[in-house]
Amino acid sequence: MISDMIEIRNSGDGQDRALAEAEKAAAWCELTPKETLRARLIAEEMMSMIRSLSGEVNACFRIECEGKTMTFFLTSSILMNGATREELINTSTYNENDAAKGFLGRLRDFFERAMLSGAGSYVFAENAAEQPLPPPDVRVSFDPGWDHYERSILKNVADEIRIGIRGNQVEMSVKVSFAK
Repeated sequence: MISDMIEIRNSGDGQDRALAEAEKAAAWCELTPKETLRARLIAEEMMSMIRSLSGEVNACFRIECEGKTMTFFLTSSILMNGATREELINTSTYNENDAAKGFLGRLRDFFERAMLSGAGSYVFAENAAEQPLPPPDVRVSFDPGWDHYERSILKNVADEIRIGIRGNQVEMSVKVSFAK
């Protein structure tokens, strides 16, 4: 089952519909009431985290279900800088940019990181994971009161979190299996 694509705006438009879609998908997967609350929590925290990091939300949300496994997707275009990028990458299960696959993906990721750093000397590593993100010129672009609460909740309730960044486009996917 693939849910409807729901647009979420900074004004809050679409958020209630996205949460209702999470409950509908949970019912389709025949989840218990407790599991349904967990699915709804994941949807809430994904939207809250993007809002905390970007300040504005203009996103698309959808859910895919297969058996008792749900994958939540949130795609958003945000103003990116080094600190925001680092926070997003640190959210992922594997601490890597999911969009940086293959030679061209790694090359594009290298140039995007170099442009965000403002650094003139930056050596390309064979494996992008070997090379830490350069220090950004601006350390905080997101809500300075953000305490990583959303990220810690997502990491505790999800089986896998993937973050793909290409330019200013971010796709977050959170996968959780309730068949345990």
